[in-house]
Amino acid sequence: MIPAQLTYDITSCKFKYEEGFVSIFGHIFTKPEFMWKEETRRLIIPTDYSLCIGLSLQTGTLLLLQCFWNYLANAVAQANFMSSKEFRFYIGWTIAGIFIFPCLRYNFARDVYEHTYKEVMPQLVYGCGLLIVACLGIRSHFRFNKLIMTSKAATNQRSIAHKIRNFQDLNMILTAALFVASISMIILCADGLTPKKTLNVHKFSADFLICNVNVTSMVVWIVVVLIIHPVNNNNQNTSPQAVAPLNSNRRFNNKKKPNEFDDIDPESTIGFEEDKSLHAAHTKHYTSISMSGYTPSVSMAPSATTTLVGGHANTSHGRKESPGCETSSVS
Repeated sequence: MIPAQLTYDITSCKFKYEEGFVSIFGHIFTKPEFMWKEETRRLIIPTDYSLCIGLSLQTGTLLLLQCFWNYLANAVAQANFMSSKEFRFYIGWTIAGIFIFPCLRYNFARDVYEHTYKEVMPQLVYGCGLLIVACLGIRSHFRFNKLIMTSKAATNQRSIAHKIRNFQDLNMILTAALFVASISMIILCADGLTPKKTLNVHKFSADFLICNVNVTSMVVWIVVVLIIHPVNNNNQNTSPQAVAPLNSNRRFNNKKKPNEFDDIDPESTIGFEEDKSLHAAHTKHYTSISMSGYTPSVSMAPSATTTLVGGHANTSHGRKESPGCETSSVS
């Protein structure tokens, strides 16, 4: 589609500037094709057909976009956006458009028509096609509203409504751009079919309409790209596929965590249990001493040694004995 359109634009622009202008009765006009060089005239036919291919592909893409709305409705809201007959009609129209534009160029290239008809008529039909697609965009807008109303019963209604409104806004921008482009194209082509060609002769009116067509066409294809390849916002991913893992992780986190000592062998904790009992005994002993009015000087050394003498446990936690004080033992 883009290579065909670029081929026509670049080649026709090259032809116009190489051939230049001609003065007729004191008025300067672009040199008509029958006054061009022979080597230039040989390239007119492939250049015109490249334009027809580009117009047919553009019209078909915009028609298939209506079928894409049906795919989105099924994927997002599990609902039908159009009937199967309408879906097939758009596909048939797209296939027919591939043959319509080359046939128009072939028919109006005959000598019974003016030399401008073979270029104007395909573009006029293209402008009418864009206008029809714009009208379909208005109907799609109301279908989106209906789809939002029918999706209120869904569990993830907020996520579905957000996605549908996003595509609805893109559809409105696309529809507005198509209206401007199609109306400007139809006005230019209709004026080109008149004998005087009033709008095409005046530079301001011709440039104004041509700029409208070019700028809005660029907007149309940017919006089409955003529709087919939407921006992936990871921070606000509320799709059904993304919500399910979050809920499952939340259920997993609510489970009771296993005890960290469950995997320890009971036989390997015998010495550990003895140290715990001796520590409790020393704590009780020091508490009784402090209640009697004497507080021993104890250093906070991290190491602790435990000895068993005659069936009694004698433990010292790095304790420094004060002068004149006996070492306490716990039986």
